[in-house]
Amino acid sequence: MEIKSYIIENNIEEIKDYPFILLYGENRGLTNFLKQSFKKICDKEVINFFQDELIKNEGLLIEEMDNSSLFGKDKLIIIHEASDKIFEQIKNNFKTNTDNTVLIISDVLDRKSKLRDFFSKGENCALIACYNDSERTLVSFIKSELADFRNLDQQTINTIIVNSNSNRLIAKNELEKIKTCFPDKILDLNKVNNLLNYKEAESFEKARDAALSGEKEKLNIEISSANFMNDNILLYFNLLSSRMLRLLEAKKINEKNKNIEFVLQQLKPKLFWKEKNAFLDQLNKWSLKKLNIALQKLNEFDKEIKKNFNQNNDIMLKQLLINLCNIVVNPLKV
Repeated sequence: MEIKSYIIENNIEEIKDYPFILLYGENRGLTNFLKQSFKKICDKEVINFFQDELIKNEGLLIEEMDNSSLFGKDKLIIIHEASDKIFEQIKNNFKTNTDNTVLIISDVLDRKSKLRDFFSKGENCALIACYNDSERTLVSFIKSELADFRNLDQQTINTIIVNSNSNRLIAKNELEKIKTCFPDKILDLNKVNNLLNYKEAESFEKARDAALSGEKEKLNIEISSANFMNDNILLYFNLLSSRMLRLLEAKKINEKNKNIEFVLQQLKPKLFWKEKNAFLDQLNKWSLKKLNIALQKLNEFDKEIKKNFNQNNDIMLKQLLINLCNIVVNPLKV
């Protein structure tokens, strides 16, 4: 059964009685928020699995579902990074007469996905799509998180949205900083500006633009002087991946129309004026083939930081920028 994410976000109790729940989509911030909210209302022992574990040992899931908890509680079994590769396991172990709950977390699932189809048609399972936030949903999220704070105005909300690059996961981290640093719950915009990552984001954007423009000397200067904090690795990755995806989108539009002004008008959200020159320079230097190669590198980096979060991610990030610079500068091998 499909349920809108905003309904669950407003009342997580809506899915409490479903034995099988599937959260899927590109909005990891929303997925994580719903997962954590659900865990809070469940008085159950939490068991975590990754898809690879279940593929290597197909008996794990049924064992956990059938065996009693050591703590005498029902179980909340969370399966991370799920795809159609474990569809048969999910289907074969689907039970409606159980006090355990299986919560499945997936990335984007297309309409042909067996998992998505199974959960959309099942009466005793919940399917929640977690799409990227609009400005309206992000504003609502920030207002909800800071509902008890005084002086929360639109300018402060905009500051948080811009600084997080409209990414809920990063916005959540920024909101946690605000909650910690304003124990009296009275906000001050100047202090909020100083607290958030403006200088760090600006420093990384300089390194990113040097890399994507193929300016090796400038890139070496930027990464030599930069101190990319491990705690902010998601911010940096989002700033880099969002630029690469926008370049890919613009390149595809330009291939059809050959009109750069039309291309810029089609981009949503629109570029800030200060980004335009660097963006156009990068657009001229990157081919579609090189962009696809670069995005593969980003996917590999994303998987690596998930496995080894906070372990030399700053070094890995600098190496990624160097690799991207080499891709744009060097001709492709035939």
